Amino acid sequence: TARAPRRSCPRVHQCASSATAATGAGTPVHRARGTIPRSYLRLTNDRSLPVAMQDRLIAETDELTPDNPYDVHSLAGSHTGFVLQAPKVAGILDGLAL
Repeated sequence: TARAPRRSCPRVHQCASSATAATGAGTPVHRARGTIPRSYLRLTNDRSLPVAMQDRLIAETDELTPDNPYDVHSLAGSHTGFVLQAPKVAGILDGLAL
């Protein structure tokens, strides 16, 4: 069986922006964006999604939703930090406002 080609997006934010542009600024999806509190776990040694890109994504999203910025937490670790530092991640998650 032939496998479908993998789609990649080297510029993650551009893909997200393209999806936003496709829905239009006046759609209910756009108006509802930012109404749910959100958190971001920033992995400081991540080479899959470098810190500079993480910070850019956080900043650009916060600009779109200034009344509901990310609650940012940092964890010293790589992209596998979620698995390798599960107790620390659980502690961060446990402390999030619901």
